[in-house]
Amino acid sequence: MRKIKILLPFIAVLLAVAGVFAMKAHKTNVDQKLDTYYYIYEQDSKDLNLYQDAANWTQTVNPANESCPIGGSVPCVVHSDQSTVQDFVNSIQSTADVESNTYATKP
Repeated sequence: MRKIKILLPFIAVLLAVAGVFAMKAHKTNVDQKLDTYYYIYEQDSKDLNLYQDAANWTQTVNPANESCPIGGSVPCVVHSDQSTVQDFVNSIQSTADVESNTYATKP
């Protein structure tokens, strides 16, 4: 019984330290949120070669204000964690890289 009383404060301190490290690890993951950038696609085709051409994209800071026709399946505005148009198009390896990140579409 005496050994248990001696060990209880040690166990409590150990649990407190473990809790602090667990909370710090969780906070680090939350703080690593990437910035989001938006790009306007200026073509009417879902062709990979057109997606990979930087001349077909313009960066925008306010995608909600872009005049994309409603409906359709061709991307109009796309979001990405790439901060420049060139980095964005360099990251496109397939049509899915664009189409799965579509913010708004056009017919």
